Parts: sequence; structure tokens; C-alpha cells
Amino acid sequence: MSGARWALLALVLAGLRWWLADGAPWAVHPVDPAELKLARLHGLLAGGGGLGDLQRLLGSAENIHHGGFLPMSLAVAGAFALLGPGIGSLRLVAALVGALGWWLWVAVLRSVAGPRTTAAGALLLALPPAWALQWGLTPWGSHPEAACWTALWALALARRWSPGATAALVGAGVLWSPLLLPTGLL
Repeated sequence: MSGARWALLALVLAGLRWWLADGAPWAVHPVDPAELKLARLHGLLAGGGGLGDLQRLLGSAENIHHGGFLPMSLAVAGAFALLGPGIGSLRLVAALVGALGWWLWVAVLRSVAGPRTTAAGALLLALPPAWALQWGLTPWGSHPEAACWTALWALALARRWSPGATAALVGAGVLWSPLLLPTGLL
């Protein structure tokens, strides 16, 4: 199957996960304060908050240890601008990030395995256990997003990218989320 078809399946997967996030409370982690903090940037941008407000939000110790806070906050602000503020918009970001991670891991499989193994792996990745589904539908900035970074690292290794490009990806991932440091050291 072509890369474009796998990308289309990733979008279908994102839609299904977003639908689950809205219609199946058992499939979603309860709303978390860290998740809701991602919405604060939209409030500052929409309300014309000053630079001091932005520095306090981004420099807060409680937000710094949640890697990826700024990029995920920008994604949430974009979803809020397009669809309006709400938990559905917040969870759409998580569904899209989860689909991106799935698509990247399928790209890894396509690089190292045959078509049947790739299809089997893609199916298994699309149907995670309940706890992984819950975490995959919750945008925290450092949890489901880590699947994207680790998949990029695996893809760089599988396709034998240059050591410099691979090192840059590892560095960017660890900067995104310090929680990835142990994996990045491998």
C-alpha cells in the first residue's frame, strides 16, 4: 500500500479516536489539569495578554516539566480558533497527534518489514489496550507525543539517516520532553 493510503488511514484513525473521545467516556482519561493548562495560551492570545503573562505561563515550573507545553499549546490554540474552545477541540489535537504517531510507526514497519507484517503491526497499533487508548486521547505534551519522537528515531535508524540528522532528532525530542532522555540515550 502506498504512503498516501497509509496517511489517509491515519486521518481515519484520528477521526475514530476523536469520535471515541467525544462519545465514549470509558475510552478517555478524565480531564486532567495539565491538559487544561494547554488551553491557557489561547486565552492569552485571544484576550491580548501581555508578554509578562506569557512569560509566567511558559516559565512556570509546573508547565516546564510537561515537555512540549508551548508547541502543544499552540496546536490547541489553533484548534480553538478553528472549532471554538472546548474539550472536543482539545481532544482533537490529541487524536491528530496519536494518528501522526501511528503513521510514523507504520513508516518504520514499511522500512523494515514486508506488507503483511506491516498491515498486522498497523492493526495492532491502531487497537491499543484501554490504558494506552486513554493516554493517547489526552494531550499532555509529553505522553502520546513521545510516540511521534520515538518513531522518528526508529525511522532514522531504519532508513540509515546520517548520524548528524539522527542526533539532531534525538536532541529535539529530548528538548521537547525531558522524559524521553532515557530512551534517547539508547
